This record gives sequence, C-alpha cells and structure tokens, in this order.
Amino acid sequence: MRPRISFVICLLALFIVGCGTAPAASPEQAASPSVLKGVSLSPRSTAEFGVFFAKAAEAGDALTWAGPGDQLADEKAAPHVVVQLARKQGLEPMIIVDEADASDIITFVKKYGIKYVGIGNEINSGGPDVERVNAIIAEVKAAVPDVTLFTTFQLEWMVGGGGLFGKSTAPHWDQLAASDADMIVFTTYPGLLYKDPDDIPDDYYAQIRAHTTKPVGFSEIGWFRDGPAGWESSQDEQARFIRRFSSLTKGLDAELFIWPFVYDPAAHEPFDSAGLLESTQEDSAAWQAWLSFKPG
Repeated sequence: MRPRISFVICLLALFIVGCGTAPAASPEQAASPSVLKGVSLSPRSTAEFGVFFAKAAEAGDALTWAGPGDQLADEKAAPHVVVQLARKQGLEPMIIVDEADASDIITFVKKYGIKYVGIGNEINSGGPDVERVNAIIAEVKAAVPDVTLFTTFQLEWMVGGGGLFGKSTAPHWDQLAASDADMIVFTTYPGLLYKDPDDIPDDYYAQIRAHTTKPVGFSEIGWFRDGPAGWESSQDEQARFIRRFSSLTKGLDAELFIWPFVYDPAAHEPFDSAGLLESTQEDSAAWQAWLSFKPG
C-alpha cells in the first residue's frame, strides 16, 4: 500500500539529484544474502537523508522503492537515485513498479546490475492483471535471466478482506499459481483485520505454503500506532506485532522482510501512523523490536 505516498518520495529523491549529491553507481556489487531485511525510502524530511540512511543501515541490509514504472526511463527520477544511494550505504536496492515497458526494465537492470525487481504491486487489489505482468516478466527474463522478478499481492485482501476494508471478497489464492514470477511477495497489514496482534491466527502466514512452493517474501509489513475508534493502537502494540510476526513466520522460509516506514508517512489514516518512529523520535519500542527481529 506504499505507492500512495510515492509522489512525496519521488520529490525527495529529485531534491537529492538537484543538489548533485547522488553518488555514481556501479553495476558491480557483492553477492546478496539469502534472506534480506530492511526498510523503504522514508526520510522525515529532505534535509535529513543522512539521518534516514543511518537508520536504514541499522534496520537491515535492503532498501526498497515503489512507484510508477515510467520513472525507470528518466535517469534523474527516484528509482535511479534510490539505487545509487542504497549502494553507497551498502544496502541491497529493490525497485517495485506497478507496470513498466519491459525495455525500460531491461535497460535499468543492465545499467545497475540490480538483482531484484518487482513487477506489479498488490495486483490482486488493482493495477495490471496476472496475464499482463506475466508477459512483462517473460520479456525481461529472456534478456536478463539472472534478475529475480517478483510480483506483490495484498495478503489481507487475498484472504477475504473485511475489517477496516469495509468490504469483503472471496479468497483468491489461485492467483499465486497463475503468476510466472520468480518470487511471490506480499504486503501485509493485519491490523486492517485484527484489533490486537494476539488475534492473528496461528496459521495466518503458514497458510501461504498451501498455495505456492516458490520463494516468498514481504515487501511491506505494517501495524499502525493510532487508529479509528475501536481500533486504537500504540507503539507498544506495534512492538508486540513485530514479535508476533516473527513467531508466525518461523518455518515459512521467506527471503524478504521489509518494514516500509522508518518515520510516519504522509498518508491517509491509519497508514499515517505506521512508521516505526514518529517524526520527533529517535527510538521507540517498535524500533527496538524491529532491530531485534531475526528472520528465520
């Protein structure tokens, strides 16, 4: 659900380009770890990218950006800057686009030697359908077979919605089998369905393995700190969710774990309080819980 704030992130990245501080990127990079943990580009202001990247380096070894695929064709746009800044900080860059011309993805991958690209973000809740994404994947893999291509699905919507969605749908796990992606990746905000982390069913994440044998991951893991009446939360509750998530994903063999917001994003409720830190904070119970989270 992160693309709703991608415009702000794009402006921040363009600010860095305008100031001429983006480092030159090299397609050469070290081998990636088998399991990646990290955050998305989410500084609290354009003046504090240094602060953000120090936090990102503490938070893990990966950095993601999600947004419009047409920005891949513009060398001054956000995804180009994100890759360069991530590499400078020793972070594995990952780019997620809703849709893009295969030729633009191929050029981008070859230019930066990037190892992970997401094509189609939350495609079960809007955007390109599986067939369209599969066509792009086929063309990209034919040109750059070593890149790992993934597609993301919104997990709470996939299991049926309800809760804060305000509507429900039938579970649609069949879309996983229809995808030609190398990796199946989910965004997950179980606070949309459950009022307390302890209410999340014990098999909530384990059920994924009943529907795919492919590598899996999470490009957005979130729990909000505030919420509407009846869904109130706190940073202590965020911390409890992270510990609960850690327990529930043991044995899943997931390869990617991203908390999208270091600082609260400029987004609608309840996502505007999904940061591990408020804009004025340097530490929190949720932040410490994420630092302590060990994928496995």
